[in-house]
Amino acid sequence: MLIAILIISVILFAFFNILPVIKGHQVVAGFFLLVAILSGLAIVGKDNYHFGTKVQTTSQTTPLVSSGDKKINVLLYQPLGNGQEKVYLYKTDDKQKAPKPIKTDHLKTQVKWTNGSSKMVVKEERYVSSSNLSRTLLGNIKPKDNLKRRTYTFYINKNWSVLSVAQAKQLAKALKSPQVQAQLKAKIQQQAQKAVMEAMMKKPNMSATERAEVTQAAVAQAQKTAIQSLLQNKTK
Repeated sequence: MLIAILIISVILFAFFNILPVIKGHQVVAGFFLLVAILSGLAIVGKDNYHFGTKVQTTSQTTPLVSSGDKKINVLLYQPLGNGQEKVYLYKTDDKQKAPKPIKTDHLKTQVKWTNGSSKMVVKEERYVSSSNLSRTLLGNIKPKDNLKRRTYTFYINKNWSVLSVAQAKQLAKALKSPQVQAQLKAKIQQQAQKAVMEAMMKKPNMSATERAEVTQAAVAQAQKTAIQSLLQNKTK
């Protein structure tokens, strides 16, 4: 509507400024000029500085599965520039063939370790009309970008690994060796057995279900430790 007001104001300013149809026509012309200027400023303000808007926040939570091999729980990322910025690659379903990269516009990312299931929380902050009046006057004027910020928070289970694509390729290449596979398997079993024994010493009357849970967690943690050790040895 404000665009229509701007156009009409300019026409009326020209009309009353040129034609002396009423007494004090220049005053009336000045009024319409002022309306036109204010309308133009409001349009520019909406388009460039989000005038007449407020920030609306939405959030979406999605469970994650391993970005790589199903046998290894991992979140992958691709470093950008000097490595400070990372584009994370994620999967939300085991049927997903390739991991999906996060969107990089207005981006903020963070990884938090958790004892629970791995998940991704996407929070978007967008500029929307601040009132009905603003929506009526400026609703048809689209800002250059109504997205203020998109934040990806990855809650990753402590037994997962967060690896770069290069590290994942390096790991996959190393695991093709039967010798490395055997060493890795032995190391995982040794560390897992030790962790289970320590847990049973603290709680001897553990149920079968509790032992199974402890064993599963111990194997996952041992796997993560073994993978990190393998990658460190490869980079030396």
